[in-house]
Amino acid sequence: MRALSAGIAVLLPVSAASGGEGEMKPLWDAVALRPGEAVFGLAGYDGEPVSGRWFVLIGRPGSNEGWREVSVTDGKAGASRVFQALPGEDPPHLPIDPATLRRAASDARVIAGARGAAAGIRWTDVHFHLRVRDEDSEPVWLVTFINRARVMVGHVYLSARTGEILRESWPRTEDGSPSGRLIDPGKVSAR
Repeated sequence: MRALSAGIAVLLPVSAASGGEGEMKPLWDAVALRPGEAVFGLAGYDGEPVSGRWFVLIGRPGSNEGWREVSVTDGKAGASRVFQALPGEDPPHLPIDPATLRRAASDARVIAGARGAAAGIRWTDVHFHLRVRDEDSEPVWLVTFINRARVMVGHVYLSARTGEILRESWPRTEDGSPSGRLIDPGKVSAR
């Protein structure tokens, strides 16, 4: 059991077989990596609790030849596109080693969701992003919470290896304390 600050405890397995690598493996299998290719990023949208629609970013380590992005829905590869990063964009430059994934998207959702609930946030959908930012660093999940009005109401960065929360952001009042107000009151502005 891992206790989260704010007094919330979440039961999660620590072995890769029960989470991370095992749960995320179908994405690697679905995209059929070509020789020399690696997965550099994952993005899952509109999932609650976990996305069934993913975009897998594929490239060749150390190459500037461009990227291949493959959509995967319910474990099956769909459309793909090849593109070059534009100036000013920040594409991932380090591949994700699937053996380092100890926390799958479902684990990330549980951990981040507990923090969102403790902050009083209400959401309808969750977006997931996974990438490695620094050499010799672990893969990091970015879990973004979206309300009914399709507005981001918070996000949590956490280690895909340990489940440790690295950074989080929730709506704040002027004095910096948690808002306490209902973020999604059920009404959408007409503007």
